[in-house]
Amino acid sequence: SVDAEHPAKGDTVHFRVWLAGKPLFTTEITVRFAHPHTRLSRRLPELHASLAGRRFEERTFDIPLRHRGSYSVGIESIRISDALGWFALYKTGTTQSFLVHPRIFPLDPPSAETRVHALSDSGAAGPAQDLTMFEGLAGYREGDPIRYVAWKKYLSTGTPYLKRFGGSSEPAVVLYLDLRLPPGFPAESDMVPTVEDCSIEMAISLVKGYLDRGVAVTVRAAGGGLYTFTGRGLADFARFFEETDGLRLCEGAPSPARMYDADRSDATVEASILFITHIVEERLFEIVSERGRTGEQTGIYLNLTGLNAGERDRAASYGQAVRSSGAGLCFTADADTIENDITQWRVFGERKVTTRNEGGEKGTPAGG
Repeated sequence: SVDAEHPAKGDTVHFRVWLAGKPLFTTEITVRFAHPHTRLSRRLPELHASLAGRRFEERTFDIPLRHRGSYSVGIESIRISDALGWFALYKTGTTQSFLVHPRIFPLDPPSAETRVHALSDSGAAGPAQDLTMFEGLAGYREGDPIRYVAWKKYLSTGTPYLKRFGGSSEPAVVLYLDLRLPPGFPAESDMVPTVEDCSIEMAISLVKGYLDRGVAVTVRAAGGGLYTFTGRGLADFARFFEETDGLRLCEGAPSPARMYDADRSDATVEASILFITHIVEERLFEIVSERGRTGEQTGIYLNLTGLNAGERDRAASYGQAVRSSGAGLCFTADADTIENDITQWRVFGERKVTTRNEGGEKGTPAGG
């Protein structure tokens, strides 16, 4: 028996197994249990029992649901044999499966810039432009997309110009989610889903926080493939929440810094920029600091759960540089403190921003 039908992450499922029989001879029973979570190495130990006469065996297992994903609780197979092992009978057991979703934390996210005239028609850098609203020409700058070059004007003058189109003016944010494997951990390590869950829960909470306030959100990530989500209202959140089930940390995923640089070379990114990462990468902190010094609203959410003490110290050092540039940052200490940590957003000159922990407790971000 399983005592939960729709458990949530953080719950504990109680799994009870009992064996009873009245065999004429001593009977050996071996019960093999289903693997609770395919991405975790931990399995329930096999149950071995000897039944004779009216003997009764009962065991109870506690299965903590520490990670999101699909769980299976039940019996995989039963082996019944005589005491000498001359004869054996195998039976297939039954399992109960359920999906555990990531948590959503209430969050008042950092303010977002208002964008106007977003040039990207892919949805990656802003809302789709209205190509019927031609407003004029603007001088071409290095890195601007060539698909909007006014070629007739270029041929007649020898000077490149870009066509400018009207578009809506609205607060917007682009969120880059890091899906690289944490360095130093093999793909089958139990630490990988722990790191992954923290980053996904930060992304989910931020997206919902922005959509709740009518701020357009684009999420860019690359793991097994390129992923882009664009939402403009709370009605879009359910789609993003479901799609995160398919986002996984994987080997060979590109740095979000590379994705940002590619987006900048392909289109004009006129929105606030946020990075969610679990890797202390110098280039990412450089991007955030550079944008901060030019007054562009930007920041980084750093997931510390898979970092050792030395890497955390380095993150704190980079964090001070980010704050001094005017950009913002948030450190998540570990999986147990994320609910408190994610509410703490700090920028240079601000003593406290939406925090519920001011006493230097376990949830206080490093470098804060």
